[in-house]
Amino acid sequence: MTGVTSSHDSPLRSWLWASAVFTLSGALMFGISHPQLASVTGLPTEVPAIYRALTVLMMLLFGSAYGWMATRKVIDRTLVAFGAIAKLAAFATLTTLWMASEITTRTWTLIGADLVFACAFLWCLRTTASTPSSARSIA
Repeated sequence: MTGVTSSHDSPLRSWLWASAVFTLSGALMFGISHPQLASVTGLPTEVPAIYRALTVLMMLLFGSAYGWMATRKVIDRTLVAFGAIAKLAAFATLTTLWMASEITTRTWTLIGADLVFACAFLWCLRTTASTPSSARSIA
């Protein structure tokens, strides 16, 4: 397993923090069923509790993982790649729903940030050197 040794002001670390804030904010928006919030985001107010709970759970897990990775001295490249894949999958899924007129353009525009984050993660992985696992620190 390889990691990215990264200073505290590296682009990848900044993108991870931004993604953590975005994803955790999204979890908050999904978790709160308020008509005014729904009108801003284009999200429905009435959703079965199991779907709302599972969506919020996944967003909390991913948002927390992005924040956790941003705090690490060595950022695990595999986890960053997994995050990029997850964000691309979320964007592709909602794009499909938008094309089928199942979600509003406003909602689809919000998920566009996931495409930006996925591209940023992949760009950072491509442009940063990896370090062998033996050089990894648990500090």
